[in-house]
Amino acid sequence: PESLFRLANLKHIHIQDNLGKDWSLPSNVQVGDDAKLERLLLTRNGFAGTIPSWLAQLNQLQTLDLSMNNFQGAIPSVI
Repeated sequence: PESLFRLANLKHIHIQDNLGKDWSLPSNVQVGDDAKLERLLLTRNGFAGTIPSWLAQLNQLQTLDLSMNNFQGAIPSVI
């Protein structure tokens, strides 16, 4: 859910191997300046759609793994 990305003290999100679902990342998330998310691992989930540009607002993000999903289009240049 979108609210997961608004948890200011959350440092790691690891969601993996949820194939067979119709998943997508929310397109508009309001990321606060105090977001501490360092690792976002969303491997093998069958996510579809485009990679949202709001991921670039996660200023503390060090690791981003979106592999083995069904994203379409280019990676946003702001990431």
